[in-house]
Amino acid sequence: MAANKEHLKLLLEFISKILEEEGNEWFHDELAILFSKKFKSEKDTGIKLSAVTIKELGSIEKYLDEGLIPIIDYSNIYDERVKFQLERDAIEMGKCRLSDFSGSISFEKFCKYAHFQSEELINFYFFKSSNGDVEKVKTDITNYSEITFEQLIKSNSISSIPHYMKLWALSNKINLLTEYNFTLGNIAKVRNLEIHRDSNTKVDEKLLRFIKTENYNQVYEALVHLKNKIAEALNYTNTPHR
Repeated sequence: MAANKEHLKLLLEFISKILEEEGNEWFHDELAILFSKKFKSEKDTGIKLSAVTIKELGSIEKYLDEGLIPIIDYSNIYDERVKFQLERDAIEMGKCRLSDFSGSISFEKFCKYAHFQSEELINFYFFKSSNGDVEKVKTDITNYSEITFEQLIKSNSISSIPHYMKLWALSNKINLLTEYNFTLGNIAKVRNLEIHRDSNTKVDEKLLRFIKTENYNQVYEALVHLKNKIAEALNYTNTPHR
């Protein structure tokens, strides 16, 4: 039965006031989940989430502004191409958090897009800090980890250097907090697990606990920490770089 339109308008005004008041963030989250459930039942236009049709990225901005999809603020990354890719992956990650995938599958997909951001940020750091010189990056990695030059012989570009090697060195070089370093490492392992899902790959107990815990906020915090430490190391905090 349709409700009275004027009553609904009053209700919307009341909800709007609630959302503006500090301390009601939990209500904001519950409302977003309610919207996502509504749109998950609509199968006519593909994947939808929190009142957003993901097919057209250009139509998403007002929903991001209203916080219906959580997204990391990459405004202190001044490379436009890198920032654009990071924001796209952050949007996809936010979709996974409220997706219609069940259980750990949703979290694994969430981690996939988190890993894409981690990888993009780390490659961005090493490219900027070395002016694109892969040999300088290799020297950095051997100086700040136990990786040897022999292990890097086959890598002829920054992106081809194994992610774990770059994360290991970067963590020591810019002093990533240990808890976030472990989280970023686990994100990468979850990503690899998804790629090799049909193989006989063994999963260690610590990684299984990480997946079962489904600590979305921990992943967000690790990415924000990585982003801020990289921006600080590159002196991107206050001054735009081109």
